[in-house]
Amino acid sequence: TRRSSDLDALLYQCCAKINPSPDLNNLQDSVSAASSWARCWNGRFAPMKTKALAIGPSIQHAWEEVPIIIENSAIEILTTHKHLGVLLSNDLKWTQHVNSVLTNGRKRSGLLRHMAHDLPTAVITKLYLYYVRPSFEYASSVWYGAIPADQSLALERVQASVARRILKAPWRTPKCELLQQLDWPALPDGEEPY
Repeated sequence: TRRSSDLDALLYQCCAKINPSPDLNNLQDSVSAASSWARCWNGRFAPMKTKALAIGPSIQHAWEEVPIIIENSAIEILTTHKHLGVLLSNDLKWTQHVNSVLTNGRKRSGLLRHMAHDLPTAVITKLYLYYVRPSFEYASSVWYGAIPADQSLALERVQASVARRILKAPWRTPKCELLQQLDWPALPDGEEPY
């Protein structure tokens, strides 16, 4: 007999705002059907790896009263979940995702700022555009237009700090001037935020 393997899947259920309980029953039916299907194909969904993100306070409350079960275990409810590289939050805000992007961008750009002393501008520019910038742009069409100005400014500051180090420009040099000298595009929304 073949050993069963853990499967990956995504199930979603839209619930009524006023009375989500019947919809959660439908979700339980869907989870049970998916588990049965997996067993038929010699697979399984690992209960410890199965998580749920309940969006909205009424759904969260209903889920606590009637938990969704998989393989005799209640599915853990999360407040955030990373899906395809994007950190989704149960309050539908992008703060935690942007913080994650900033942390990653700062780590990567810190390395480039140190390398800028020893490498030509053209090399550092390419490294920035291929190594750091993609972390700011990944799935940005989903989240960038929905973030507040202070988060957008924080992303701009990371880019500007690398540009200043490459150009050895004074701290007060305007960001638009730095980008123009390096021929770097504006950040993900496509508009000129400077």
